[in-house]
Amino acid sequence: MNGRRLSIRLNLDKLNHKKAFEILSALPSGRKSEYAVNAIIRAHDTDEVLQLVRKVLHEDTAKDMQSVSGNKDDIDNVVVDYLKTL
Repeated sequence: MNGRRLSIRLNLDKLNHKKAFEILSALPSGRKSEYAVNAIIRAHDTDEVLQLVRKVLHEDTAKDMQSVSGNKDDIDNVVVDYLKTL
């Protein structure tokens, strides 16, 4: 096997660290690395998708705001309508 080693230290006083430890401990010893690799990639891909969705929503909201007249009530209504769609 030609691999590199990466160690992490978990602080079991922290809830997220403790949960991660419990999840990893429940896995068979040969599956921990693959599980961690897949989880990291999935989290990264999810973050990229969320950034893209935020960008699209921001652009869409900007277009809606530009199409509204300068009336503050109209702008408030667009914002409220947009928030209802979330």
